[in-house]
Amino acid sequence: MYDRRAQPTWRPATRCASEFTVRGGELDDAIKAGTARVVEHLGKITGYATDVVFFAHAVAETNQGLKALIGAAPGFPGGGFLLPTRNGDLFRWCLETACAWFTR
Repeated sequence: MYDRRAQPTWRPATRCASEFTVRGGELDDAIKAGTARVVEHLGKITGYATDVVFFAHAVAETNQGLKALIGAAPGFPGGGFLLPTRNGDLFRWCLETACAWFTR
């Protein structure tokens, strides 16, 4: 069994978003569905994800924040998720981590 919760070396906290965290359109829907997550670093919200799937989105101040959101995803249902390949650091991390996810 592989573990999709592989975390980056730098470990910002991720948690489920709530109506008291952040608000707006798609994010409200994700909060109601229970799929929204936020990433915190030094007590400040530095990113969020409506989910880590094909028809959702995630943003963060740093690649480390995005890695934390991807690593905290319980799974990647459907067609997986889109990742801009021009972000070489994040793309390489996903490829390296995917190998670990599928070889455990």
